[in-house]
Amino acid sequence: LMGQTIEARAGGPLARLLEARLFRPLCIGQWTWDVDARGSNYAYSRVHLRARDLAAIGQLVLDGGEWQGRRLLSRAAIDTLTHLQ
Repeated sequence: LMGQTIEARAGGPLARLLEARLFRPLCIGQWTWDVDARGSNYAYSRVHLRARDLAAIGQLVLDGGEWQGRRLLSRAAIDTLTHLQ
C-alpha cells in the first residue's frame, strides 16, 4: 500500500523515482529492485546494491541528507529514518 501511494504521488514507478532522486546523484549505476506479481517494486525491501553503494547511502544518512553539498533527503526524512519511536 505504501509503494502504491508513493507511486501515485510521484506519478511513476518507485524505481524511476529512486534512480532519479537518489541513485543517480550518488553515482550508483548497478542495482536491481525485485518486483511483485503485479510488476510493482517492493516498497520495503529487495533492493540489491554493491557494498560501496550501500556505504554511500549510509554516508548520506550520516551527513543529514546531504551529498557533496547537495540536499538529497530532507532533514525530516533523515529524522524519521534514524529515530525509532
